[in-house]
Amino acid sequence: MPGEAEAEVGEERGRLTTGELAIPAMVPHGLVNVGNDTVKVVGFFSESEIISSFDEPVHPFGVAVLGQGPSAAVPA
Repeated sequence: MPGEAEAEVGEERGRLTTGELAIPAMVPHGLVNVGNDTVKVVGFFSESEIISSFDEPVHPFGVAVLGQGPSAAVPA
């Protein structure tokens, strides 16, 4: 059975299941597991370097800004 999540994109909020979701570039968004099953999320990015900022530290990393890509630089 697929997991179910609630997504928030800008000012809109809705429930999602397998195969659903599209987030425009640079739009603040969030995703919360609202079911009992595991939710798996896959992201596709057009840039080779990605910097993600969160309101709170992300586990297991313990930081609110994550850098991925060639330089993996995180802004101070």
